[in-house]
Amino acid sequence: MRAEGGQTLYFDVLRRKWLVLSPEEWVRQHVLFWLMAQSGWPAELLTVERSVRGSNTRSDVVAYNRLGRATLLVECKAPGLPLDEETARQAIQYNQKLNCPFLWLSNGLVHRVFRMSDAGYQKLDALPGFEEMNENA
Repeated sequence: MRAEGGQTLYFDVLRRKWLVLSPEEWVRQHVLFWLMAQSGWPAELLTVERSVRGSNTRSDVVAYNRLGRATLLVECKAPGLPLDEETARQAIQYNQKLNCPFLWLSNGLVHRVFRMSDAGYQKLDALPGFEEMNENA
């Protein structure tokens, strides 16, 4: 990290550039760290702030499985912002284009994980790890 122009910057290893460390970006970086360090997700299978197919919107994080299929969509909010119906609606709207079987909503303090099924979205107690998600690829 470094300070520049009164702002805190950090080097994003996935995007390979210096970025302002906003509250939402802090959450996004912690999510990425958890995915790589705790869940074992390979960095090359993660994308950050990429355009969602056919729209002007950007997803916070999309994780792909070994076959290149979008598997997990993560929607990040700044700490203190609620993970309400609007947040869920936003993630579901993005996921209509990506068709990820898993959704993770996080504000850094509260985490909500869902698995898509024929009956809709089922709330999970925890996010399955990379290997477990790849078993079902």
